[in-house]
Amino acid sequence: APHLRLAVIDKEDEVAKHQTGHNSGVIHSGIYYKQGSLKAQYSLAGRQELFAFCQEHQVPCIRQYKLIVASNRQEETILQTLYERGLAKKMSGIRLLSSKEVFEIEPWVSCTQALYIPDCYIVDYREVAFCLAKLITSLGGQILLNRELFAVEPSLALTSKGSLSFHYLINAAGLHADRIAKLCSMPVQEKIFPFRGEYYFLSKEASSKVHGLIYPTPNPSLPFLGVHLTPLLSGQVEAGPSAVLAFAREGYHRSTWSFSDLKEMFLYKGFWKLFQRHCKTAFYEMARSWSFSLFLNDVQKLVPSLRRQDLARGGAGVRAQLIGPKGELIDDFVFKRTKTSFHVLNAPSPAATASFAIGRTIATEVLQEVLSPHECRS
Repeated sequence: APHLRLAVIDKEDEVAKHQTGHNSGVIHSGIYYKQGSLKAQYSLAGRQELFAFCQEHQVPCIRQYKLIVASNRQEETILQTLYERGLAKKMSGIRLLSSKEVFEIEPWVSCTQALYIPDCYIVDYREVAFCLAKLITSLGGQILLNRELFAVEPSLALTSKGSLSFHYLINAAGLHADRIAKLCSMPVQEKIFPFRGEYYFLSKEASSKVHGLIYPTPNPSLPFLGVHLTPLLSGQVEAGPSAVLAFAREGYHRSTWSFSDLKEMFLYKGFWKLFQRHCKTAFYEMARSWSFSLFLNDVQKLVPSLRRQDLARGGAGVRAQLIGPKGELIDDFVFKRTKTSFHVLNAPSPAATASFAIGRTIATEVLQEVLSPHECRS
């Protein structure tokens, strides 16, 4: 479609300043996600495209195995479910390991059983985003930075640096996606809540105790994976993240708060139902955010020999999590469409892994709506 042009509007001074630039850098295998879900569909397709993109454009990407470890019979049952799910998806090389077999590859890890997944990767998603931005501009597109969108009229986007006419608007605003949808007169009953994930770095000596990705068995009732250990491209090992409700949409620090964001959360009926349903978890996450001992205790469940001096506070990210009016944590991706817009309303992990597949879906939608039938066929 040579007559179409792409313009990316970003209120920040560079791309990838939020979720893209604050995650753990894992290209996920897709094993966690239920068959038939959008997460399962897009993560399996997206990871292949993402890896191919990294190879083509020489974005550093390292293959890693993942161990999901269990420490009791209940967790072993969950592992068995994940294992069967992986087999159903025809994931090659996955297997259940005994504690003795785990010791042979990760001698410092404590568990009764583990699920071994050989086909994961580590990447810097900021580098992926920077590479994409260069490609967009080289193909005639525009990256319009320091422009905040504050109103949308028919075929017109009003920004802090003037107005832009458009044929089709794509809303992939992450932490602010629900607000942008409302600007487009999209009826949205759900609301995005910010959950801060805090990380620690292992010391150089302690990092030698971790060779692959080490994850705990996930809690099926929550869309978070728990504190895990992740080797980075830099050679460091990251421990985290937590999952504490932030007091601002962009609340990267414990002391950051926004009166308007808090007011919006507290006035939403789903907030109180969410709190009532998960109050115990919420209080624990808040306590762990302030208590180094609690965080260390969770890390020691994976590697018991780690000590206080082995961890140093790292950075933090904020996850955009869609909450329903009944207080439900919406687990799957949520996309909504109109004749002139496409809205990515919920894209939590593995959204980065699935990003190329999601992008392909959006591009297909745009071409079908914007181009004539003859142009679509050609």
